[in-house]
Amino acid sequence: MNKVIVYILLSIVVLSSCQTTVYEEIKTIDNGKFVYNDTISFDLNIYTTNKPYNVYIDIENTDNYKYSNLFLFVYITSPDNNTIVDTIDVFMADYKGKWVGKPKGENYYGKYLFKQAVAFPKQGIYKTSIVQGMRDDTLKGINKIGLTLQETK
Repeated sequence: MNKVIVYILLSIVVLSSCQTTVYEEIKTIDNGKFVYNDTISFDLNIYTTNKPYNVYIDIENTDNYKYSNLFLFVYITSPDNNTIVDTIDVFMADYKGKWVGKPKGENYYGKYLFKQAVAFPKQGIYKTSIVQGMRDDTLKGINKIGLTLQETK
């Protein structure tokens, strides 16, 4: 096996073993139709401010989803009511159109890195909302959206 591939695989194993999931919630999208005004909300309760976290967006889709990517607007409101907004472009398929998520029955489940090694400045509830930002009002084939917070070591 190529030495580069072995190095990459070992790096993935080492990095994934250095993370502890402290929050994970996945919400079902009604009828697999993610409508432009749907807001998927999560409450992250941050207890520790001196540790870095990786934040992931979890997406479960079907073959009915007609795009290779998904634009999302992510709103995060801190305990002191300061809000930041990020726009992210999640690449859900490779350049050949193959889904990058893991097959899960007839669906595909992907965990996509949103923020890496982020430190939360205050303890408390960080209200997080996700809204789709595609040009179509209704996206068919998006079954679930989730949020995962992992403590890095």
